[in-house]
Formats: sequence, C-alpha cells, structure tokens
Amino acid sequence: MILFISLFFLGCRSFQQKEDRANFLLQSGTALYDAGRYPEALRELLNAYKVNPRNLGVLNALGLTYHARGRSDLGIKYLLEALAVEPAYTEARNNLVRIYIESRDFKAAQYELSLVKKDLTYSALDKVYVNEGLLYFDQKQFAKALSPFQKAIDYSRENCPAHHLYGKSLFELNRYSEAAGALDRAIVFCQSTGSDEPHYLSALSHYRSGDKRKASVRFNEIVKLYPNGPYFEKSKSLLEIVKKELE
Repeated sequence: MILFISLFFLGCRSFQQKEDRANFLLQSGTALYDAGRYPEALRELLNAYKVNPRNLGVLNALGLTYHARGRSDLGIKYLLEALAVEPAYTEARNNLVRIYIESRDFKAAQYELSLVKKDLTYSALDKVYVNEGLLYFDQKQFAKALSPFQKAIDYSRENCPAHHLYGKSLFELNRYSEAAGALDRAIVFCQSTGSDEPHYLSALSHYRSGDKRKASVRFNEIVKLYPNGPYFEKSKSLLEIVKKELE
C-alpha cells in the first residue's frame, strides 16, 4: 500500500511538472505571437505540444499561429484537436469560425458560429459579433453585416475591427456620409494597428459625400503617417487632385 501511494504521488508530481513546462512554453510562445514573431512563437508552441499535446491553451495558440503563418489547414487541425479534447472550449471554436470565414468555407463557419452562440457562458461577445458580421461581409451581404458589427461596438466601445468593418460596410453600401463618421471613429480606435485603410476609406467617404476639405486632411495624414502603407501612392495622387479642386 505504501509503495502504491508513493508511486501515485510520484506520477502526480511528474504530470504537474510537465504541465508547468507546457504552460511556461505557452506563455513564451504567446508573447512572441503578440509581438508578431510568428516563426519563433511556433517553435515554442510546438515544443509545448510535445510536452503536453492535450493542453487546450497550446492547441488554441498553435491554431492561431499556423493561421498567421499562412497555413490555415494546420490552424484548423489544431483547433479541432482542442475541441476534441474539450468540446465546450468556445474560445477555440470562435477562432475556428474566423479561420473558416477567411478560408471562405462559409457553411462550416456558419455551423460553428451557431454552436458558439449557444454557449451563454462565453463572455467575449464582441468577438462573436465581429465574426458574425464578417461572415456576412465576406459574402457581400453588407446590409446584414451592419447589425452584428454595431452589436460588437455596443458591447465593446473600443473594438477596432468592429468600428472599421461597420464603416467599411456602410462604404460598400454607398452610404458615404454615414461611412465617413464611422470610419473617423475607427481611426481613433485603430491607431495601434498600423493600418492605413480606415484613413483611406474615410478620405474617400468624405470626398464622395462632398466634403473635399476633410478628404484632403485624411489623404494628407496617410502621406505623413503611413509612408510604407499600401494606400500611400494612391493617397498621394488623390491628394494632389483634391488640392486642385479646392483651389
């Protein structure tokens, strides 16, 4: 009996050591992921997976990191592994929805989203609503996308993607005056992303709604703040056109 008890506690201690090691590597990998250092993050997370292939946090992080590295197939694989271990792991399921949308597997995304919405204990509702809006947006159902994006904003006032995509949906619907206001708000909440698209769409929205002065301001901001951004050259050319029109 004493031998049995000793072996039992030895096994528990060994398991806890592995779990601690896996969680340490997970924290390291997550920090690297947040810093945009995806190859290094992936290395740490794969080491964590070797230590404990059933660690839910590791599986979820691997799914996101592989997706960030352009391997959505492997991202889906690891998120499904997480859900096989724990079907109630809604965070992983919601991430799976996002990857399915970006992979244009809308049927699978819709199904998984329906399961996410059934979990009344899941608190990140802004993420759920953004995914729901994106599901409609990527199918060019822009009017239907507005409601979930607005719900995401109502739930989390500083949600950058929700503001950006709400304004972008209005822009696609040619509701330029409303889009201009929404995208101006997106600029405030999306400063840390380094993306110049909210500025660019805001400039176009102001221009098309008749406010050339504000459009000029926005194009000028892109030229000054985002010299390496994808909309720099377009903005530089359009700024010159708008300036001539304002003379």
